[in-house]
Amino acid sequence: MTEETRKPRVAIYKFSSCSGCQQSLLNAEPYLGEIIGAIDFVYFIEAQQHNQPGPYDLALVEGSISRSEEIEAVKELRRQSKVLISVGACANYGGPQALRNWESLDYLKNVSYDDPKYVDALDWTTGIDAYIPVDYKIFGCGPEPDQLVEVLTNFLQGRPPTLARSSVCIECKMAGNVCLLVAGGLNCLGPVTNAGCGAACPSMKRGCYGCFGPMEAANCFALAKTLERLGNSAEEIVRLFRQENSNAPAFREVALAYAQRRRMAA
Repeated sequence: MTEETRKPRVAIYKFSSCSGCQQSLLNAEPYLGEIIGAIDFVYFIEAQQHNQPGPYDLALVEGSISRSEEIEAVKELRRQSKVLISVGACANYGGPQALRNWESLDYLKNVSYDDPKYVDALDWTTGIDAYIPVDYKIFGCGPEPDQLVEVLTNFLQGRPPTLARSSVCIECKMAGNVCLLVAGGLNCLGPVTNAGCGAACPSMKRGCYGCFGPMEAANCFALAKTLERLGNSAEEIVRLFRQENSNAPAFREVALAYAQRRRMAA
C-alpha cells in the first residue's frame, strides 16, 4: 500500500478525564460506518482491544494534565502526531479537575484521602496546550457528536475544522428562544459562551452554564455586572464562572476578581 492509498492513522487519546468526549464520538452512530471505512483507528482504548504506537496522522486528545507522568506522555504524543486536536473542556482548559486550582493542594489531599502521600498530583491542573502546541481545539463538555464528525470529515478533505466561534446567544436566536437573561431575569452565561451545543439548556428554559467555554473576545466582566444587577452576590458570581471551564482565562479572571471582592467584604 502506498502513502497515497493508505488510510490515515488516527489515535484517540485521553489523560485525566471521564472519557465523555470519546463517548461523544461513539455516539455518532449514523456516521461511524463511513468514518471507519475511511480512517484507520490505530489507537482507541475506549473502543478496541488492539492498539498501536505512533506515528499518527491525526490525534484527538481529551483530558487535562493533572499528574506529573502525563507531561512527558503528552509531549511524546505531540512528537508522534502530524496533526493534534484538543477535544473538550478538560483538554482545553483543565476541566472539572481544574477546580482544585483554587484551593491548597495539600488541604484537598488531606480532606479527600486517608493516605495522601501516595497521591501524585500537579500543583496546577491545565489543558494540554500548557505543555505542547495544539493545532486545533474543539470545545464542549463534551462536544456534540456532529462536531467530531465535522472535524474528521474536514481532515479527510485536507481542510481545517469549521466550528462555530459565535456565542450561544446566536443559537438561541436561531432556535426562536426568548432571552432568559434579559426577559426572564435568569442567570445565563450564553452571551460569553462559545456556540456549539445548539442552545441546549436555554431551549429547556435553563440558563447556559458555559460548558463550551468562553467565546472569542468574551466580555465576562460586562456580563458579571449584569448578573450583579440581577441580585447575585460576589460569591454567586464566582460560582457561576467556576464550573468545568474555570481555568479558561476569560472565566478565570472575572472569578478571581470577584473572589477578591468577596474576601475584602468579609
